[in-house]
Amino acid sequence: EINGSAVHKFGLIRLFFILFKYKPSVIHIITYERFALIFYIYGIFRNVKIIYNVHGIILYENTFLRDTGKLYFYKDKFCENIFIRYSGKLIFLSERSVSNAEKFYKLDNDRISIIPNGADSIFSELSQQKTINRSGPLKIVFAGDHSRKEKGLEFLKDALKETEFEVELYLLGNFTDMETERIKNINLYFSEKMETEKFALFLRDKDIFVSSSYYEQFSITTAEAMSSGLVPVVTIETGISSLIKDGYNGFIFSYGDIDCFTGIIRSLNSDRDLLQKISLKSAGIYFDLSWTKIYVKYKQEYE
Repeated sequence: EINGSAVHKFGLIRLFFILFKYKPSVIHIITYERFALIFYIYGIFRNVKIIYNVHGIILYENTFLRDTGKLYFYKDKFCENIFIRYSGKLIFLSERSVSNAEKFYKLDNDRISIIPNGADSIFSELSQQKTINRSGPLKIVFAGDHSRKEKGLEFLKDALKETEFEVELYLLGNFTDMETERIKNINLYFSEKMETEKFALFLRDKDIFVSSSYYEQFSITTAEAMSSGLVPVVTIETGISSLIKDGYNGFIFSYGDIDCFTGIIRSLNSDRDLLQKISLKSAGIYFDLSWTKIYVKYKQEYE
């Protein structure tokens, strides 16, 4: 227990009785789980404000990204519809996430808030020690398991081949099926996902972070990389793109646009002053995405 707050674990039946015992005025559902349906049932009997964080559009994901089977598909569809329709407040991570949801659900703008994910201070602190890569191969970071096709790794590899000059591509996640792969101008380095402090240290000597996704609600990893001073090169389909001013604190391209992407990478490779300039502006995103500022935004939703 910290400052009067605590974490408890309950079974569904006990949870239902706990709700009636303590009579909460606000219930915040921070991620999609089917069991959260019990809070909406409780809301039939009590006046309670339910806040739902929309980290992903489950109906989209089950339709296009994974095969859940018919039973779970319709269970998820039913639950998400209840969450979207009957929550007093919907918190989205980005404008892109709202647009994705509007393809499946009718949204009430009065119930919508956009609050992005934050970044830990260690990323910003270590960015002060960053040195610019003046002459070596560009060090590019990509995060996302190889099995997650929506992350766009195949596009990224094909695009980097087109640049023809040597780059170092650091892949974070599960890429065991790629470890013997050889690409003429791309030196591949593999690493598992890391805890916060280790990841911040890892980013310190890297140059560019790429999000080549065609479906990404925000991308907290991009926020952390930017706070570390990496230049973000992201698809417009990546939610955090709404916080990036193209050519100022990063670069934006449309998924599948190889010419645009390779043009960006070529410019950063040939003009290391540009790399440094964008890096400095990129790191400034931390002042908007520090958890202190994000906390204030959440606090306002509770009042």
